Amino acid sequence: MHLWRAQKTIDVGKSFEAGMSEVQAISGASGKDLEKLSAKAKQMGATTKFSATESATALKYMAMAGWKPQQMIDGISGIMSLAAASGGDL
Repeated sequence: MHLWRAQKTIDVGKSFEAGMSEVQAISGASGKDLEKLSAKAKQMGATTKFSATESATALKYMAMAGWKPQQMIDGISGIMSLAAASGGDL
């Protein structure tokens, strides 16, 4: 049972890292900006109904829409609050 949980944790971590790699590739975020974006996604995962991986996906879509790294950091809380309030997905 414990091995299964460890593997699940590894899979979640890989999924988060893959999502953040996509954010970096799409947004062109530098190392420091990527660190800030990752920290924000983790914060959102800890403080909202959405996971850090779901937050990374939201950041990816924001990057695809042309948002700059600081705009994403500043705007993701509102977007996640709206999604939670409306009962919708990110």
